Amino acid sequence: QTRWREPAADPDVVYVALTLDRARLDERLRCRAAAMVDAGLEEEVRGLLARGYAPTLPAMQGIGYREFARVVAGDLARDEALRLMQRDTLRYARRQWTWLAREPAHWIDVEAVQGGATGVAAAIVTTLEQEGRIG
Repeated sequence: QTRWREPAADPDVVYVALTLDRARLDERLRCRAAAMVDAGLEEEVRGLLARGYAPTLPAMQGIGYREFARVVAGDLARDEALRLMQRDTLRYARRQWTWLAREPAHWIDVEAVQGGATGVAAAIVTTLEQEGRIG
C-alpha cells in the first residue's frame, strides 16, 4: 500500500500568496513568538507535561513546544528558548516562502493594499474573480 499518491497532473488550485518586506516579516515573526511566550506558552507546556504528554510526542516537537519542554526540564534558559523559537520560526517561514515561490501563485503585497485585513481579503476575492473561480 502506498502512503502517498501522485497529485493530479493539473490540479484545480489557485495559489494566493501574501508577501511582506522580508525585514518587516522577520520582525513581526520575532514579535509573534515573544507574544506567545508572554501569553503563557511555558505554562501551557508545563501543564501538558504534568498531564503525562511526553516531550518526544510529535505534537510536542512543534516550534516553541520543544524549546519550552527543555525549559521546564531545566535544560535550557527561558531567554535561550525564545531565541531558538524565533530562529526556527524564521527558518520555517523561509522554507514556506521557497516552496511557494515555485508555484504559479498570485502574490499580494499586504503593505500595498489599503484597508488592512479587509483590504487583503478583497484583493484575494478580486484574484479569484479574475481567475473565474467566483463571481
